[in-house]
Amino acid sequence: MKGVPVNPDAVLLPDFSPLEEACKTPESHALLQTWNRAVLDLKRGNLTSFRTSLESLEENLPSEPSSSLQRLFRSLLQGGQALMGLLENRPREALDHAREGLNLLEGMESPRPPARRILAWLIALQSDALLRVGEGEIAREGFLSALEHVERLLQESDRTTRRKLRREQAGLLLRLGQTALADGLKEEGLPYLKEALRLTRQISRREPEEGGLLRMEVLDLISRVERENGELRRALRHIREALRLAAEVRDSALRRRWLGHLRHREALILLSLGSPREAVQAALEAVVARKSLARRRNSPHRRDYAQSLLLFALALQAVGKSREARRVLDRSVRIHRERWRREGTPEAAMDLAAALLERAELLLEDGAWKTALRDTARALKLLEPLSPKATDTLEDWVHAAHLRARIYWGKRDLSRAQRTFEQTLRKLDRMGHTETPLFETLARAYLRFLRKTRRKPGRRMEHLLSPRFPFPRG
Repeated sequence: MKGVPVNPDAVLLPDFSPLEEACKTPESHALLQTWNRAVLDLKRGNLTSFRTSLESLEENLPSEPSSSLQRLFRSLLQGGQALMGLLENRPREALDHAREGLNLLEGMESPRPPARRILAWLIALQSDALLRVGEGEIAREGFLSALEHVERLLQESDRTTRRKLRREQAGLLLRLGQTALADGLKEEGLPYLKEALRLTRQISRREPEEGGLLRMEVLDLISRVERENGELRRALRHIREALRLAAEVRDSALRRRWLGHLRHREALILLSLGSPREAVQAALEAVVARKSLARRRNSPHRRDYAQSLLLFALALQAVGKSREARRVLDRSVRIHRERWRREGTPEAAMDLAAALLERAELLLEDGAWKTALRDTARALKLLEPLSPKATDTLEDWVHAAHLRARIYWGKRDLSRAQRTFEQTLRKLDRMGHTETPLFETLARAYLRFLRKTRRKPGRRMEHLLSPRFPFPRG
C-alpha cells in the first residue's frame, strides 16, 4: 500500500545512526541495511514494503538472541512491529510488541547509547499505544520518561547527534502537550508546547523539510488552545505561520491536506474576530484544498470536505449571501448523509445532525418554516438515541429542540412552540440535568417566550423552575 510520505517525527521514528558504531561484522551490517531500508520505505509512505523489510529482518535474526547486538536488533524489530500496529490502528497489538522490545533491553547491563536510544523509542511507542486505549495519564508518564532518556543522551552526544536528537525531543514535548490538553490540563500542557515550538523553529531553519511538519503540528495545537482561551489575534498569527510552512511542503497530497486543515482553522478564527469577508476567502480555500482529496465517496477526507463546506456556508451567510450559503449547505448535508448511510456510526449521525441544524437556522431566517421543521425533526431523530450517552450529543439534541421551538414561534404556532420547550425541559429534569448550564439556557429562553407571548406556563412548569427562575406575572 503506497501513500503519503510519513513524517518521521509524527510517528516517533528517531535517528538510529549510533547503531552503525556497534555493527562491526558483515552480518551485522547486513541487518542494519535491512533496517535502514525499512525506515526509508516508511518515510516514503510505502507500508507494504515496510512490512516486507521487517519480515526480512525477522527471518535473518535468531529467535533467541545470543549477543547484545542481536538483542538490539530484535528490540528494533519489535519497535517496527509496534509502529506498524499504530499506523494500522491496532493499538493493543502495538502495546504487546513495544513491551516485548522493552523486555529484551531490560536484561542488558549499563546499556550504551544505541540501546538507550532504542529504549527511549520503545517507551514512546508504548505510550502512544496506551494513549489510544484510553490510558492517558499512564501514557503521559511514559512520554515524560522517554523525554528524560533523550535529554540524558543529549548531554553525552556530539553536536551532529544532538541536532538529530532535538527532533525527537520536540516530538516528545508535543506528545506531552497533547496528552495534558486532552485531560483538560492546559496549564501543564502549554509549557511543553511552547518549548516544542522553540525547538521546532530552530530545527526547521536548519532542516526545513524535516522540521517544518513537526513545527506545523505544534503551531496548530497552540493556536487551537489560544482560540479556546479567547486569544484570537495570537491564534491567527500562529495559524498563518503554519500556513507559510504548509505552502512549502513538497508532496502535493500532504500539502493540500495541511492547507485545507489550516485554512479551515483560519476561517473559524476570522469569523470569531468579526472579519467575515476574510473568513469567506479562507473557507473557500479550505474547500478547494479538501475537494481534491475527497473525490471518491469512500475517501477518509470526505468528512473534512463536508465540514469545510458547512463553514464556507456560515461565512457566506455572515456577509449576507444567503442564497449561495443555502446551496453550499445543501451540498454539505448531502455528503454527510451519504457518509451516515454508508457508515452508520454515532460520529456520522452527529455530523449529519449538525449540518441539518445549520441549514434549519438559515431556513428559519428565510421564513421557510416547513423545510426548517423537517430538518430539525431529522436531526432530533438522529440525536435521540445518543443524547443520554454523551454531554456533547445532549447539547446538540437540546439545541435541535430549542431551534424547533423557535421555528414554531416564528410561524406563530405558539401552542406547539410552548409544548416543545416544556417537553424538553421535563426530559432534562428526568435525566438529572436541572443544575447544568444547558438547562438554565433553555429555561431562560422558555421564560422569555412566555413574557413576549403573554402565555401561561404549563402544568408543573412553575414548580419545576421556581425559585431559581422567576415567572412573569400579570
